[in-house]
Amino acid sequence: MKYLALILLLICPALGQDKHPIDVQFDKDIDKNSSTHGMVAAYANALKSWDKELNKHYQKLMAGLDATGKANLKGSQRAWIVYRDKEIHNIVEYYAKVEGTMFRTISAAARTNLTKNRALSLSYMADFVEIRKK
Repeated sequence: MKYLALILLLICPALGQDKHPIDVQFDKDIDKNSSTHGMVAAYANALKSWDKELNKHYQKLMAGLDATGKANLKGSQRAWIVYRDKEIHNIVEYYAKVEGTMFRTISAAARTNLTKNRALSLSYMADFVEIRKK
């Protein structure tokens, strides 16, 4: 039964969670300054926070894996970093060619969401490893 609940949370994580504290802080930052500059700065702050969150969950997950799992995760994370860097380059190049200040914000959001999504993915895996050990 505990696995069923976890599977449902993995499929639809919003069912079991309140808004993440990083997202709450992001909303507060936007409320304070909703200019283009303010939104880009809010995304930059969120990106830093999501990167810390990603590293925290990566370490937590690594601690719960056997040697094979650790090697797999390490390889996966290295591949993700290569993907992330290439995708960020693509995002920056694409939106740099589009006119309008709103695209600076869209670019910042896209870059932030790459790290956010990976952090959440690692978080779900780490939680699953923790539940399995109980």
